[in-house]
Amino acid sequence: MFRTAFTLALLTSSTASAAGFDVLDRVAISGQPGHFSESGVGSPSAAADEIAGEMVVAFETQVGAADAACPEGRWAVGLASSADGTRWTYGDAPALAPSATLPCGARSPSVLADLDGRRTAWAERVVTGVDCRGACPSDNGIVEVHIRGLEAATAPSVVLPFGGQPSVVRDRNVHEMYLTIDGDLWQAYETAHGGWMLAAEPSLTKGEVDWTSTRLASPSVSCGDDGDQPYELHFTGVGHDGISSLSGWSDITSEDGVEFDLTGLDEPHLQLRLPAMPTLSVVRTTTGGRVAFVELPGRMGTVIGTLVSGDDHTALTRAASRHCNP
Repeated sequence: MFRTAFTLALLTSSTASAAGFDVLDRVAISGQPGHFSESGVGSPSAAADEIAGEMVVAFETQVGAADAACPEGRWAVGLASSADGTRWTYGDAPALAPSATLPCGARSPSVLADLDGRRTAWAERVVTGVDCRGACPSDNGIVEVHIRGLEAATAPSVVLPFGGQPSVVRDRNVHEMYLTIDGDLWQAYETAHGGWMLAAEPSLTKGEVDWTSTRLASPSVSCGDDGDQPYELHFTGVGHDGISSLSGWSDITSEDGVEFDLTGLDEPHLQLRLPAMPTLSVVRTTTGGRVAFVELPGRMGTVIGTLVSGDDHTALTRAASRHCNP
């Protein structure tokens, strides 16, 4: 059993309604030798495919070094699936990779399995040397690709020319995307014509509490159990001291999925002291639990570990889809 070298400290909050996440001492997904993922995997996005009866996780992996053309390197998005949360099957090829549309590739994916069996992935376009004339933008646009199995079924298309780190849910048969723009969290809606429209104001702004004063990132949205507050938002924040802070499953909920209130959340539910800001994806289970997939440092590049709420380490077999008001 693989153990990663990291330290977790549980923090309490006046709004916390549960003990938070327990740490699993295993790694769910890691880079595979001789595979396009061999440099390490990160930025997970997890979704339950209720039709196939399995969990699907999208991840980013670096496939090329940084140079003048690609100042942040070249990146790809891959997929892995599992029926039991223990044994994982990896796609033979990336779902998104460097191409004419994406010269430096894509990263920070979001994957969603619709109830009709379709799978779709969204990801942030990696900046190019042209983009970085002056300074590299922090949010460089969102691309979309349809998935068959664990690989791409269509060519990628740019759906938003701005934003980063997408997290997509489906609400009343409409896709809704939560994304980062300049350190704030925004929402966008898929239109009837297949395009996307950005909300008039951010859903959550940095600086509402001290530990988010620098920026908010890595949104992960799912549908909660409370009928009055069905939208559940998990995210990371960085304060002035640069400590990366990760919320546990918390009372950060919303009635309409548009506005989220941080009042009373003076400390994060779970704090990770790591060299870089962690990324995460949270899914709920049919029994009311939560499973978080978190990027962590490993011996051979980054890996993706799992945390669960409570002591039920078989929770992944009962994951629920990210569909609100189906």
